[in-house]
Amino acid sequence: MGTLLVVRLATDVSSATAQVGNRFQGFLDQDLSANGRMITPHGAKVYGVVSAVDSGSKMKGHPTLSLTLTDMKVGDRVMSIKTQPVNASGGTASGGKKLVGIRW
Repeated sequence: MGTLLVVRLATDVSSATAQVGNRFQGFLDQDLSANGRMITPHGAKVYGVVSAVDSGSKMKGHPTLSLTLTDMKVGDRVMSIKTQPVNASGGTASGGKKLVGIRW
């Protein structure tokens, strides 16, 4: 079992405009600790990539978006991390906002 990371995205990532491979930045929404030791405080930068996207349409159905974290700033260093993708799907495409922020 992995460690739960709660991340707040720096900007919205939308299935209407995102493309696979797009990078994004976010911030830890809570301190990260392991075995009683602080690893990095809330507010630390995290980075990720759009791993899958489908903007959806009236014919194709629901928009979907998949995001994967790739790096985290720990102290003065940026460390590679591996996370499972976070998947989200929106309602049927109706011209409104499809997907906004995602929390890990």
